[in-house]
Amino acid sequence: MPDTPRKLSSVVGAFVLFVLASPIFALRAIGSLFVFHRAAKVIRAGFIRCPSCGYSGNRLDVLIECRAKGCGWTEHRSLALPCSRCGERLEWIHCSECGASIELP
Repeated sequence: MPDTPRKLSSVVGAFVLFVLASPIFALRAIGSLFVFHRAAKVIRAGFIRCPSCGYSGNRLDVLIECRAKGCGWTEHRSLALPCSRCGERLEWIHCSECGASIELP
C-alpha cells in the first residue's frame, strides 16, 4: 500500500504541471494559427509580392519538377506546398522581375 500515495502524488504533480503550462500551449497554438492563416492566404492568391521591387506577378501555381535527390516528380502545384511524392518543399524562389530571392510561406 505505500506505493499508492506516491502514484497519487505523481499524477497530481503531472496535472499541476500541465495546468501551469497550458497558457504556453495556448499561445503557441494561436501563433501557429496566425502563421497558417497567412500562408493559406498567399497560397489561395496564387501570387507572391517581391519585397525588393514590389512586383506582384510572381506565380506560385506552376508546373514544377521536384529537385529532391532521387525524386524528380513533375506536377502542377503551388510552390509553397510540398511535393506530393516525397514531401520536399521549396524554401525560396527568385523574383521574375528583379531576380531577388523571395522566402516562401
